[in-house]
Amino acid sequence: MHGIASVEPDLPGKACGSSLQSPVAESIVSGRARYTMDFALEGMLHLKVLRSVHAHAKILAIRKDKALAVPGVQER
Repeated sequence: MHGIASVEPDLPGKACGSSLQSPVAESIVSGRARYTMDFALEGMLHLKVLRSVHAHAKILAIRKDKALAVPGVQER
């Protein structure tokens, strides 16, 4: 059964503690599963998070000029 071993049948009232087959297992191991990053929508933007190197630092200012000078960067 495609390399699947030790899987118990999914019986009503018997699932707790049983080793059940995942309904998406075959698509994942075969590479057919689609994930969030597999989709591209028209006008979709990507986000980059920049974390502070200082724990509990107080933000005094946010200067966007250098980031906005990079091609493709949009201000929303």
